[in-house]
Amino acid sequence: MSDFVYDEINFTKSSLVLVRKAGELGYLDSNLTVRIPFGKYHSGTIFNKNGLAIVSSKNRYGVINLKDNEVIKTKFDSIGYLQEEYSESDSYVGFTKNSLTLFDEKGNLIIDKVKGY
Repeated sequence: MSDFVYDEINFTKSSLVLVRKAGELGYLDSNLTVRIPFGKYHSGTIFNKNGLAIVSSKNRYGVINLKDNEVIKTKFDSIGYLQEEYSESDSYVGFTKNSLTLFDEKGNLIIDKVKGY
């Protein structure tokens, strides 16, 4: 029997740590207290310098803040950082079947539903 509790731990400079336990994702604080429950999100990233993380639920993607508030609603087919260096990016791009939407570093809408990209 192993003493390991978590399957995966992703450390970050933010106040929450991304972990996997029994195949489910959750976020813990520095005291290892669960702050965002396991299983709420299917996938997620570490929190970036702006305190935001990309998450997915029911095959829809969005962005949450450290308090688990949706900054960008989980309604996109995919979402990512506009720049390659993901955690240092200043903006996000959300994709749907027919359009893309741009958001700034805080999740504020810049351009909505750009078609023909």
